[in-house]
Amino acid sequence: MQKPVTQEELDFVACESDRFESEKIKWRNELIQQTLEQREREHEHDILLAREEVKKRYEEAERMREEKYKQWQKFCEKINLQ
Repeated sequence: MQKPVTQEELDFVACESDRFESEKIKWRNELIQQTLEQREREHEHDILLAREEVKKRYEEAERMREEKYKQWQKFCEKINLQ
């Protein structure tokens, strides 16, 4: 036969249940915070990659512009020499 549950045991179980719920909420909030921080880092990394890509494209366009300008100068020199 089971012994009756005492008020002290009920209080202990209630306290442990409250503590567990509190820990669960804390863990959830920590996980949410970590997820937000990770997304922010990923976003910052994406911005950095985009800036690098823009810089690379700008440098390539500038190099092509300079090549076209040199070709134009050579063309003009040929016309002037003839």
